[in-house]
Amino acid sequence: MDLFGGWLKQKRKEKKLSGRKLAEKIGMSPSYVAQLEIGHIKLPSEEVGRRFMEVLEVENSEEILTRFGIKENEDSSKNSSEIDEDIERQKTFKAILRDLDYMELDQLEALFIVMNKYRDILVNIAKLEKVNQYSNKNNPVNALREYTEFLTEKYKKEDE
Repeated sequence: MDLFGGWLKQKRKEKKLSGRKLAEKIGMSPSYVAQLEIGHIKLPSEEVGRRFMEVLEVENSEEILTRFGIKENEDSSKNSSEIDEDIERQKTFKAILRDLDYMELDQLEALFIVMNKYRDILVNIAKLEKVNQYSNKNNPVNALREYTEFLTEKYKKEDE
């Protein structure tokens, strides 16, 4: 579900409107509303966005239209690369949440400790991974991975 589409669907349901009824009230087809809600159409025009805001009785409509990029923010200091970064951040966050849902408690606890204790190191490792993602030779991340596996095995044997 796209960001605006998800928001639209939530607001529509809060107002107890069907997709068909909302479409009728804004003067668009029901399939248009459905396509927005599932993300096949990313954003409406500013005019249609304003109709949605009016029908859904949104109080801070200008802020909402600007937040989703339907309306240009004249005062906005965000350039397109910052907006792209925000979008990538949202996608990454969603992917992490999906992965976390499948982790066991001990994995989550270990991840939490490592993230908090070694955050700077993890960021540097990620940078190295990006730089070396297309090259297998002399990849420092591969060397670090192998060293970590070696240490894990060594300490497992000592614990036994």
